[in-house]
Order: sequence, then structure tokens, then C-alpha cells
Amino acid sequence: MRFVVFIFLIIYSFNSFSAGKHNHDHDHDKKNISVKKEHDDHKHDHDKHSHDKKGSLGAHEHGLGVINIVQDHNNLLIELEMPGVDVVGFEYKAKSKTDKNKVDDALKVLKNPDNVIMLSQEGKCKLKKSKSIILEEKNHSEFRSEYSFSCKKVSNVKSIKINVFDKFKNSEKINLKVVGEKSSKNLMLNRSNKTINLDSFSH
Repeated sequence: MRFVVFIFLIIYSFNSFSAGKHNHDHDHDKKNISVKKEHDDHKHDHDKHSHDKKGSLGAHEHGLGVINIVQDHNNLLIELEMPGVDVVGFEYKAKSKTDKNKVDDALKVLKNPDNVIMLSQEGKCKLKKSKSIILEEKNHSEFRSEYSFSCKKVSNVKSIKINVFDKFKNSEKINLKVVGEKSSKNLMLNRSNKTINLDSFSH
């Protein structure tokens, strides 16, 4: 992901939540994740599936998800990306009733940000928007969620707990990227290291 592009898009185009175009290379031996986005104008409801044939999913590593957090004054914008196998145990397009139910249940879980990430209460952050979708392409799928919080005391958000591991047993690692007005961080979290202390945000 070109993170600078992400920052610009998530701040100024947060209401347009759409599938990005990627050059797809589904090599599971690769350590790096390529999730370069170019947003289109198509809007999605949080519980709808995306079948945009023009879009393309980037290469990802099973067991590894990405969470991006960006401060915009008193707002915190959060994005989650996870391979389908990490969330529902498979990556092919759901066809059977059982698989479709798994996808629907997963989207309901992801709709609630508390199931993904917990901000310290001292920040007095209130959820403004929440969207979750699944992108499907041939035999590959990816879940994406976006959350927007308005915080009365954003500088008091000193800790963050990642709850993804408790909700999705196939998730092993999370690449956490934080961009605040004070500082930026890029951390790799796992099941034994899922709470971090921060000093990135300020008014």
C-alpha cells in the first residue's frame, strides 16, 4: 500500500468506501503485502458483497492482516484488511448456504469496532461511521472494514488493544500502522502482543 495515498484518501474520501484496483499476485510465500488502492465511485453498504469485476485484489499472506489508524484533528480513522481465510476459513466465493452464513456472520462481527480494536476510554471517543465489506475475485477474497471515531480528548488515547485475534482464530499477526500528529508507528502484533501504548495523538 502506498500509505501516503491512503492517508489522503481516507481523510478526504471516507464516505466513498469502495473496492480498489490492485495488481494481483497471490503468492503466499511473499512476506510483503501489496494493497495499492485506486478508489472508484461505487458505494457499498456494510453488509453487501462486492463483485466488481474491474477491481483486483493485491497479494496477501494468510494469517496476516493490516490495521491503519490515522489522526485527523479530533478524529481517528481506522481501516482493517484481512484475507478471507483468516476470517471465515476459506477464500473462494461463498456459494453454499453454510459458507454464505459464515460470510454474513463475519460482516456482522466486523461491523462492531469493539470486535476489532479497543481505544482507551480516556479519549472519550464516539463511533461516527462503520462499514464492512468483502471483496471477491475468482478464488480469492478479502474483508475490509473502516471506522471513524470522534474523540473529545484524542490526546488521551494512550493505549490500543487489538481484539481481532480473539474473534478470528486463523488470524496470527496484524501489521499496525499509526499516523498521528505527534508521531508515527509501524508495529507487528500477534496473539501474545496485542495491546500497545501510544503517544502519537495531540489536539
